[in-house]
Amino acid sequence: MNDSRCSRCGMLGDDCFCQNVTSLDLSTQLVTLMHYRERNISSNTARWANLFLQNSIFYAHGQADFQIDFNKLQDPSRKYLLLYPKPGSIELSPTFLQSISSPISLVVLDGSWRQTRRMVRRIPGLASLCSVTLPSGNPSQYKIRRQTSPDHLSTFEAIARALGIIEGTDIQKFLEEKFDEIIEKEVVLRGWHKNMPNFE
Repeated sequence: MNDSRCSRCGMLGDDCFCQNVTSLDLSTQLVTLMHYRERNISSNTARWANLFLQNSIFYAHGQADFQIDFNKLQDPSRKYLLLYPKPGSIELSPTFLQSISSPISLVVLDGSWRQTRRMVRRIPGLASLCSVTLPSGNPSQYKIRRQTSPDHLSTFEAIARALGIIEGTDIQKFLEEKFDEIIEKEVVLRGWHKNMPNFE
């Protein structure tokens, strides 16, 4: 068994799925800001989403040698939308998108709710971004980590649903199918298919 962990997908060598990844080239840019404590968690899904999207950027927040200043990272030719539920957030919808003429950069925070709240406060430039939320939908299908609330989603699922609204339902379907494949493989590898935990 290969016990070394892949630097891309975060899986142990025998579980790595990078060679089977087909990445999409979308006009929407994905910008992921991950709390540094999530970096070494194998069940973290944000890194998976970035593998499937060519037009993606990934930053780790909280590293001593690199401090994020989002004011300096923005391209003035793009419209940045922060996918984060806070007071005043706008529901992401086709009607809302009609008001945007520039290419979109979707900014996604990855971490616990406590960590992401702090990120919004502490990372310069984040609080001033237009904040959007997802409409209500089906419950999470993430079987590896327990959700703190029935309406919470994994980062991958949230990205898939947001891109489904921005780019089209075919994109959402493709990403969700890939997500389900990864999760089902992990469930079998961990032996959970024999006594599957109930996370509903």
